[in-house]
Amino acid sequence: MDIIDVLALNNWVNNWVPPALEHYRPLAEVLQNNSQPQAAQPVEPPLEKLIEFLKTMPTEELSSQQLDVLEALGISHLLGRQGAYWVRKTVRTATYDPATTNTSVQQAVNDLQQASKKMSTFVSSAKALGFEIDGEELDEGVFRVSVCFRDKVSIQTVPDLKNRSNDWFKIVAGVAEAIGEKPEETQVVGVANGSIWVVLGTTAAMTKALAIISKHAREVASNVISIMNDIEDYRAKKRMNKLIEQGLKQALDEAKENGFANIMEELIPLLPENFSPEQRAKLENSVKQMLAFVEKGGDIDFSTPADMDPESEDYDEEVAEIVAEVKVMIADAQAAKQGVLLLEQKQADAADDEE
Repeated sequence: MDIIDVLALNNWVNNWVPPALEHYRPLAEVLQNNSQPQAAQPVEPPLEKLIEFLKTMPTEELSSQQLDVLEALGISHLLGRQGAYWVRKTVRTATYDPATTNTSVQQAVNDLQQASKKMSTFVSSAKALGFEIDGEELDEGVFRVSVCFRDKVSIQTVPDLKNRSNDWFKIVAGVAEAIGEKPEETQVVGVANGSIWVVLGTTAAMTKALAIISKHAREVASNVISIMNDIEDYRAKKRMNKLIEQGLKQALDEAKENGFANIMEELIPLLPENFSPEQRAKLENSVKQMLAFVEKGGDIDFSTPADMDPESEDYDEEVAEIVAEVKVMIADAQAAKQGVLLLEQKQADAADDEE
């Protein structure tokens, strides 16, 4: 993860954690009161206000790597849609235990405060060493897209490196040719360790195309998770028979086919009018390879570009419109990814509750 992404995350935290605390604190105060032997105050008003605020938090502006930092700080589950789910699950308005719930929410307030301080301390140290978020890191018109190689598409050996590089060359080449670009217009601008992230510098058109594919890949993943859970549920309850199994497998195939069809349909407006059958075949192959990449555990991450300042001397209205359009597509892709993560969390919690 590049330092510029951490600095951008600090700006987001400064914008959104303080108002989140303003909504957490009233709930904490009511729970503190109700944990004492005195007249109980209603929990629902501050609870619902907090949940509604958390749902409006634009966590889709954050990349997966930035969300990983929030998780390392212990606050990712307290923000956005995940936060709304956590609060509602923690504060059970009908049968909750006041003392335990009070402790959990008070800890949440403390964790948010401490995380903000840690981020500020880090940024102050980084700036003292000469790192600044202001200024262009990439050339104008170049956007950051990160590709994560992990799970079944991890890079453990040199042959893995060769194979994964070849896979992504085919993906980029197929999409690039479809939108009238050359593969070399997509740059490699960084590499991070861990699960191996390769950071690409892509054009607006390439970024939009990859965001569209990523969004639908996550939607397919969500549908597949639901169907696979149905299959496991039927088997666990010993209600599975050949007819049900055939129907669920057909639903699984249809989810993947519909996802592929939706991607191709949404990509059409990005393609030139003289789009050839050969280019379409290459694009379809790129889409299928990227879907397989995500299905096997790979990840596509997007860094949301900053809005252009209309007051700036370099302001270009046409470029600003392109940036705004890219931001919308990235937000859709990131929201779909977070939706899948929340679904997985809910299902894991449901499984724990059944035990």
